[in-house]
Amino acid sequence: MILRKVKLKNFISHAESELEFNLGVTVLVGPNGAGKTSILDAIVFGLFGERVRGDKVEDLIRRGCSSAEIEVEFEQDAKNYIVKLLRKKRGLEAILERKDFGTIANTATEVQKEIEKIIGLDRETALKSIIVRQGEIASLIESDPRERKKLLGKLIGIENLERSWEKMKDLIDHFKNMARNYDEVKTKTEMKERRRSEEKEKIKTLESELENLKFELEREKKEFDEANERLRQLKEKRDRHERLSRELSGLETQMGLMKSSLRDLEIRYERAIKALQEAEILRRDVEKIPIIERLLEIKNNIENREIVRKERTKELKRILELKRELDETRKAYEEYTGLEKEISELKIRIDELSKLQITKAEIDTKIKSREDEIGRYLDELERIRKEAVKYLPEVSAEAKNRVLTEVQREKEELEKKLSRLEQEKGSLRGRKREIEEYMDILGESNVCPVCKNVLTPEHREKVKQDFQNEKQQILLILSTIEKEIKDLIGKKNELDTKIRDLQKLDIERAERIQMEVKQKCAEIQDLRKIDGEILPKLSELENYNKLLEKALDKQRDLKKDYERHLSAKRGLERERNEEGVRNEISEIEKEIKTLEKEFEDLMVKAGSPKDLQNEYRRLRGVKQKYDELSAIARDAEKLEKDKLTLETEIEKLKAQINSLIGEIKDLGFKKEELDKFEMICQEKSRKITEISTKIEEKKKLLDQGMNILESLEKEIEELKKQLDKLDRVINFIKDLEKIRAAFSRDGVQRLLRSLASPVISENARKYVEKFNLDITDIVVSEDFDISVIKGGEELPLSSLSGGERVAVAIALRLAIARAISGKISTIIMDEPTTHLDEERRKELLEILKNFFREGGSIPQMIIITHHRELEEVADTIYEVEKVDGISRVSFVSSVS
Repeated sequence: MILRKVKLKNFISHAESELEFNLGVTVLVGPNGAGKTSILDAIVFGLFGERVRGDKVEDLIRRGCSSAEIEVEFEQDAKNYIVKLLRKKRGLEAILERKDFGTIANTATEVQKEIEKIIGLDRETALKSIIVRQGEIASLIESDPRERKKLLGKLIGIENLERSWEKMKDLIDHFKNMARNYDEVKTKTEMKERRRSEEKEKIKTLESELENLKFELEREKKEFDEANERLRQLKEKRDRHERLSRELSGLETQMGLMKSSLRDLEIRYERAIKALQEAEILRRDVEKIPIIERLLEIKNNIENREIVRKERTKELKRILELKRELDETRKAYEEYTGLEKEISELKIRIDELSKLQITKAEIDTKIKSREDEIGRYLDELERIRKEAVKYLPEVSAEAKNRVLTEVQREKEELEKKLSRLEQEKGSLRGRKREIEEYMDILGESNVCPVCKNVLTPEHREKVKQDFQNEKQQILLILSTIEKEIKDLIGKKNELDTKIRDLQKLDIERAERIQMEVKQKCAEIQDLRKIDGEILPKLSELENYNKLLEKALDKQRDLKKDYERHLSAKRGLERERNEEGVRNEISEIEKEIKTLEKEFEDLMVKAGSPKDLQNEYRRLRGVKQKYDELSAIARDAEKLEKDKLTLETEIEKLKAQINSLIGEIKDLGFKKEELDKFEMICQEKSRKITEISTKIEEKKKLLDQGMNILESLEKEIEELKKQLDKLDRVINFIKDLEKIRAAFSRDGVQRLLRSLASPVISENARKYVEKFNLDITDIVVSEDFDISVIKGGEELPLSSLSGGERVAVAIALRLAIARAISGKISTIIMDEPTTHLDEERRKELLEILKNFFREGGSIPQMIIITHHRELEEVADTIYEVEKVDGISRVSFVSSVS
């Protein structure tokens, strides 16, 4: 995995920061507390969902903000991926995209799973492989042996096995506790089975007793039904006797009421005859009422018509006045409206010309904008051209691809040559170590270590001298090879720089710029053509403005008469037609004359009363008395008919009463017999209830027994399941104990150490050779004891110099990372110089220069530091500072 880019927005102390990571060494430098490690936090949180520091997730959001955003871009297998995280106060949104594909995952969990699949490492292994935290570089060497072994075991995963071994004891103890109550469960099961047999016997006895009670209940019910039927017949006679008695009583009551009603009808009939005679006397005055009412109505109508006639006369006068006003102002109105049309046409023309002014201003602005854009494009084009001519004969994509291919081919040839020289160098170093071993073996030995022949002292000295000569020859050749390798590495670095610079050249951008410039020039030409067409039309604008002002002045002079005309016109529109009003006045006068003639005729018929209102009130009183007497008189005929009808009904009711008395006598009901059978039924009912209660009690006991039996069955079944489960637990405990034994220090842990230690030793040996120290070998034993071979001798770690300790620690750190994750593409070192004095920082700097700038096997390294010395090893430098509490990242340089 190669990191390409990281963006932070409102993350910890960063408001908005963006960094790009190239191959080689990138150094993030700045004072403590500037926000450097926050960038590492963002990378680790974005890729693996973990925090380097122990902050709460909410603390990742910059103070005063509601959310934080992280975007990390990385490359794996030539494909580019982007992780986007939005951390809110309550919740996390995550998206993983592939540039050539689109969205791959859109939840935090899915994103983490997909990243693990893409890079081929689980989160824990990836973090151990990639991140070297503060103080970890030399901790492998400087800690005591026990802590060192623990740290090595943690890095390769043995700590997890040890933890699993320890935790499995708790698990085994847990299951042993579960199995302890096996005998108790077994005893409880046997007791429950005996109880079940006892309950079955009780149930059998209850069922027999229940059958006997049911037989007795049936017998009693039969006798009860016979007595109850006789009782029912007697109750029917009693009910009929009571009903007939109530009916007789009702008829006798009804007879009394009817006789009382007959007496009342006779009194009311006599009163109605008397009222009829009095009403006839009052009828003549009542007949005058309609004449008086009509006289009052005519008088009122004449008064109303007079009021209307006066109003119509005023209306006619108003209409004539408005017509006069309209005639006087007609000429001014016509001139004013004519000017309105003229002014409207002038305003339309002026608006059209004003829009042309705006259009011209917009065109001028567009022309200026296009010219500014062309200027910026030409400046950018010139910058690209200056960069391109450093390497290319011409500024074109074909030339860039051709030169890039040639440089890459040259680099491949150089790398092949370097590889051959490295192989030759390794062979010579191997032969040198072999010769040194032979010379050590020779010592005072009389046997040749090569051919195993017996040696004389002279022959031994000669062999020693031959070995010494061969060693000197090898050293000379190695010196030549190393010089040649150093020269080739220098050339390779130059080629890498050239390739990076060529790849950065955006020739396609230059071609797009040329097309844009051509298009902008064409747009400017079109805009200037339109501008030329607008200019002649704008000269007419001033003339139209003068004409408009003259028309408006004249219109203001006419406005008063114009408004008078409009007012008179609106007034006439509200008024009615003059002829209609005159006709209405004539009609009203005719109606008044007709009404006056009718009034005179009716006064003669009414006897010419002096006051119509008083006469009308007197007659209304007479009418009220007449109506009351008439109402009473109208009931005379009806009352006579009702009296005859009621007398007939009284005779019929007498016959019904006599009939009921005879029917009651024939029924022959005796209450003593009814009481007797009620006593018999009550006794039988009590007996039935008693037997039914016993049956219910037996049924309840039977149900209880069945429930107890069912409960016992379930308990026995559950206990048997527990016994079966406990049997399986006991067998499972045996299996767990076998598995735990396999996870012990002498099991899988030992196997893992035996597999890991030679791999770590081999990789550490290869890495330490790159530091150009006289340390020839590093050996990590199966128990993670570390041995350093220097000058053919094994030395304690405490005897190494500060620089040698750092070199060995880095070699081991890289070797362990490679052992657990295969080829590493990226290493991030957070404050590697922490707790190092100035001298040790210089030694670390030299180590990094030798390793990462002279053929190191890690393509990408990111160093976070507050020491400026480490800038010397950088290919790319970013400076991080904090201003007003906000971290800011500045690109400093890209070192060639």
